[in-house]
Order: sequence, then C-alpha cells, then structure tokens
Amino acid sequence: MAEIHDWDKIETALTLVGVRLNSTLERSILAATTEAVLAAIAALEEAQLNGHVCRPGGWLKRAIDGRWRPNGKTEVEDMMLQFNDWFNLAQAQGIVIASTMQPDGSLVVFDRAGIAYPFAEMLSRYPISELQSTAA
Repeated sequence: MAEIHDWDKIETALTLVGVRLNSTLERSILAATTEAVLAAIAALEEAQLNGHVCRPGGWLKRAIDGRWRPNGKTEVEDMMLQFNDWFNLAQAQGIVIASTMQPDGSLVVFDRAGIAYPFAEMLSRYPISELQSTAA
C-alpha cells in the first residue's frame, strides 16, 4: 500500500460504513487525496441513511473517482425542522390542532376552529420566539 497520511482514519471510516477494502477500491483511494476519500465516505454514509445504496463498495469507488461530497441538510429539511418546532409549541398552546402538506409541498395548519392557514402566515403571526417565551 502506498503511504497515505491518514490511512488509519480512512480504514476506520470504511469500517463504519461497512465497506471492505479490495484492490479496485484501493487504487481509487490511492489516486485521491485523503480529504477527497473522507468526503466520499461521508457522502456514502449520507446515502446509506437515506437508503439509496445497494452496493456500498461500488458506490464508494464512483464517489471517490467523481470527488463526490455529502449534500448536507437541504432547505426542505431545515424548513421541516423549523415547522416541527413551531407546530409542537403552537399545538401545546392551543393555537393549532392539525397540519397537512399540500401536493405542491406547501404546509398548511388548522386553527382551533378548523380554518386552514398557510404555515408561513401563521409563523409570521405567531413567531417561534414568542411561542417559546410563552411556553417558558
């Protein structure tokens, strides 16, 4: 094996994602920087969490060769986290009773009377900071 500064780190990361080193994968690893390999492994881990990987070793080879990086959180994930925090507080305070996602991806919440409002409108009416201070 050629000398790589962080070979132990790479082997540990491979073990964590369940990939066994073979000669084909080793060639790709040796042709890339340690940073690129670790980024590709992080991308593999992210893909595994989302259930999009059938052959982890082959996937990782393509990721290393293509210099893939993890996507990280998406705007949708950030919006859903914000919505979940807001909705739990608003529901606990009796402001809303239910929610739904529309076919276009927009969120709608229902007040105590069952009237539907766009989440963005209710968020501006009842900012999360106010809901948090009221809950405290």
